[in-house]
Amino acid sequence: MGQEAGEKWTGLGNLQPLIPSPTGSWTHPILRLKKDFRLLSAYRSLALRDRFASVSLALSVCALSGCSPAFNWREVRPQGSTAALLFPCKPDVSARHVTLGGVSLDLHMNACETQGQVFALAYATMPASASAPDLLLDLQRATSRNLAPATATEIPLDVPGMASNPATRRIQWRGHRPDGQLQTVDAAYFSGSGAIYQASIVGAARDPEIAQMFFSNLRLAR
Repeated sequence: MGQEAGEKWTGLGNLQPLIPSPTGSWTHPILRLKKDFRLLSAYRSLALRDRFASVSLALSVCALSGCSPAFNWREVRPQGSTAALLFPCKPDVSARHVTLGGVSLDLHMNACETQGQVFALAYATMPASASAPDLLLDLQRATSRNLAPATATEIPLDVPGMASNPATRRIQWRGHRPDGQLQTVDAAYFSGSGAIYQASIVGAARDPEIAQMFFSNLRLAR
């Protein structure tokens, strides 16, 4: 069943700009989830070879980041996508049927919070008739609206395996939440293998080193 008009997704108030609803309001599905909210399976079982690869990657990340307890980096491969990325905390998983840019989509979310920052990957498989640029631009417009008035700085984005798409970009947004609190959103918008993606870090302030770790390890399998 799709999201009803006016329904608000609970949790992750820091990530309000991310998720579309039929009414045009944008809320986010997860932070302190209600007890009756059913989480999808996290699909944590990996093949043995993938476990060895993850251990090697984790050791490399430790060498770079000092293995701070607050940022416990691990590789995550969200179920139903071709994406792989590093999260600094264990992500929760959720999904909703939504309408974005006039197109009905099953939108999936992996997200977690640590040290006042929320890290998230939202993704959806596109119907054959959908336009990836249109969907990504609608995501970007929604972020801007929810932080208005906001400033935006666009920086280069290169995700291995991503499709060529004129709406592909990474934008660092700075604005305010509805309650007036300062909000920054560092978000990458891209597509590939028939899906759209938005990877985001949301918080009161940016940490360039943490952002570099998160975004530089994004990749899609072709």
